[in-house]
Amino acid sequence: MSNSLASHRPPNKECGRINSVGRGAPSHRKPFRALTLIEMLVGMAITLVMMAAVVTLFANIGEGVRNRRASMEMGGQLRVARARLFKDLAGATCPAVTWQEPGSDNGYIELIEGSATDLESGLLTDGIPENGELDYTVSLVPGSNLLPLPAGAVTDGRALGDYDDILALTVRSSGEPFTGRGPGNEVIQSDLAEVVWYSVENPADGSLGEPGMRTVYRRVLLIAPWIMIPDNPTPNNFFQELDISAHHDGLRWVPNSLGDLTKREFRCYRSRDSLFPHYLASGGIGHTSPPNVQFIRAAGDTLTVNATAVPLLKSGRVETYQVTEGGEYERLPTILVNGATARPIMRQISTDPPIWEVAHLVTGPVPLAFEREGEDVVLNDVLAFDVRVFDPGAPLFLYNDVLVEPLSTATFETVIEDGTLSGFGAFVDLGWDQSGDYYYGDYPAASVPLFQAERPAGWHPRAPLNGLPSVYDTWSLHYESDGVDQDDASDSGSGIDQGTNGLDDDVDGSGAFNGTDDMGERETSPPYDVPLPGMQVKIRIYERDTRQIREATVTKDF
Repeated sequence: MSNSLASHRPPNKECGRINSVGRGAPSHRKPFRALTLIEMLVGMAITLVMMAAVVTLFANIGEGVRNRRASMEMGGQLRVARARLFKDLAGATCPAVTWQEPGSDNGYIELIEGSATDLESGLLTDGIPENGELDYTVSLVPGSNLLPLPAGAVTDGRALGDYDDILALTVRSSGEPFTGRGPGNEVIQSDLAEVVWYSVENPADGSLGEPGMRTVYRRVLLIAPWIMIPDNPTPNNFFQELDISAHHDGLRWVPNSLGDLTKREFRCYRSRDSLFPHYLASGGIGHTSPPNVQFIRAAGDTLTVNATAVPLLKSGRVETYQVTEGGEYERLPTILVNGATARPIMRQISTDPPIWEVAHLVTGPVPLAFEREGEDVVLNDVLAFDVRVFDPGAPLFLYNDVLVEPLSTATFETVIEDGTLSGFGAFVDLGWDQSGDYYYGDYPAASVPLFQAERPAGWHPRAPLNGLPSVYDTWSLHYESDGVDQDDASDSGSGIDQGTNGLDDDVDGSGAFNGTDDMGERETSPPYDVPLPGMQVKIRIYERDTRQIREATVTKDF
């Protein structure tokens, strides 16, 4: 029975299909359809668009990462510099008041204000090609974006700011001691040091790097009176070879104590034969007296090294000559330009053999060179290094809905005339009102400014000497009893040390006798005979690849 039913069961469709195919029957499937050329082009276009979007996305991500990395690196560099500067100011050994006595062992604080300002930043942007100028068509110095650029220019260079100020002070370390090089390359340590902060601008010829950019330096000289100094360091080589605060007494080098450093003549970078008021910046051609910080060489000057005329290798604003380490002109030679001393900044032009040349001339502090090059560098690619003091009498004006503090004479004069007085008290440059355009007597509520006028070292109320560089100095009382007649040009022949001789002298020839050893009888005077309320240092740097600008500010309340 079962066999009969099985024999009459209809075959399944699959079996039928397989059997029919196996028997060579024709198939009923539709043939595959190929892509047309238009469809392929559309697909390729969509793929390219997607790839472009992905590439752009990754490029944006990469640029963002690069910018953030550059920002982090700039922030890190600024934080290190800011922390170091803050510690130096916090460790100042000297109170910010004038007439310090050497016997008190307080050291000193000295601020020097150069001619540059945030609005008039220096020679490379003053529009005078003869003293060197930025090449505005290719310069990497950022611009201000305030005015339309001339044809072909890529920048106006106005992002550069004040840079030629100098901060010098004695510092006590609250943590790790200061470390430096002693005689015989011995490592020495001390909790006290003389510290100098300053910057140098790259000249227009590119001999020190990108023209216009600045480098900030920090020179540390240990105060170690117990160190025995050999006689072999020459006066010109001493601060290149050793990290010791010392002065030369005419026969030998003597390490300084804090009491010694109260006296200006014993501080770093003073010429050992300099006369009162012992400028930090030595004399140089192209300056009025007292000299400014930067040395500018005039055409036709005679360049002399160690009393020997030197063949010049190139012409221009800065002349150069070769100095072979260990050769005839070893280390930092004495350079005389028309009889005036200048200090050379060196650069290496060959490593085998090691050959150096003078890249720039300055009258202020000079960076370390030769085997010590770069040891004193704090920051590169700096746009501004600005040291300011707090003046409670400095006016603040509301001008075009902007609160404006004293900046420069040319601009602030207009602000005074057209603005509205809004208040008093600001961090300003020493000598912030160079032409005396602001008069506090015009405003009943005005405070008397402390640092309005330009007063260099050597200023005396009996014979005012105005001009740059303006100097704030804690000053030394020893000038009033040192047996030297510092004011022989203005005391009517009254003698020496009238302020401490126990007599009532008529020092101005007016017949006025105001009391025994009164203040008017003193031979010298601090340029600003007032306490320093506070100071502020601004450092602005630039990252070239990402074109970012960052600024850090350190403020010290005294």
